Amino acid sequence: RWDGTTFDGLPALVVLQTGKQSLSWSDQKEADVEKALLADLGGFFGPEASRPISVAVRDWGRVPYNGGCPVSNLTSGAMQSFGSLSTMRTPLSRLHFAGTELVTSFPDYTNGAF
Repeated sequence: RWDGTTFDGLPALVVLQTGKQSLSWSDQKEADVEKALLADLGGFFGPEASRPISVAVRDWGRVPYNGGCPVSNLTSGAMQSFGSLSTMRTPLSRLHFAGTELVTSFPDYTNGAF
């Protein structure tokens, strides 16, 4: 699934903002970010896109432990000291390891960990 459609089939649009615009929005109030985002979406996709059912704004730079973005990028060979990926995916009694680095689809993205 490459879009934000819910399991109930409700359509959703996921927007990831990066670069200079992202930096300027990080100092703004959430309501102001939402207003600017909806204005942009309305400009891109028409007026209906500026009137969603709901909006959720997440500043990934303020979420602890994620490194400031929704993507984890490991350097080449970073997992070699832990053994093979199949070894890491195998539960150890009741202990299970899960994360973006161990998935078989959407590697390195947070949705791959869910």
